Amino acid sequence: MGADKIRCEVRAFDDELDEWETLIECNKQREKTRIQKANEINKLAKIKAERALRKQLSEASLGAEFGVMGGRPRKEDEQGK
Repeated sequence: MGADKIRCEVRAFDDELDEWETLIECNKQREKTRIQKANEINKLAKIKAERALRKQLSEASLGAEFGVMGGRPRKEDEQGK
């Protein structure tokens, strides 16, 4: 092609979900087959589900750490009063 240099951007990710999402978003403009588009939609849905699960687990862990579940005191805490 005659080009000695190619412009690119190098990114580092701490989270594989962020990496996949960025890859899909950066390639949005590419022409794709229906199967490729469907695969991307499925991957993004899995990413969304995994993030929701992580958030749920994080909130549950945080609630347990502070003695609350679903914003309410645990049963043993109520009985101890």
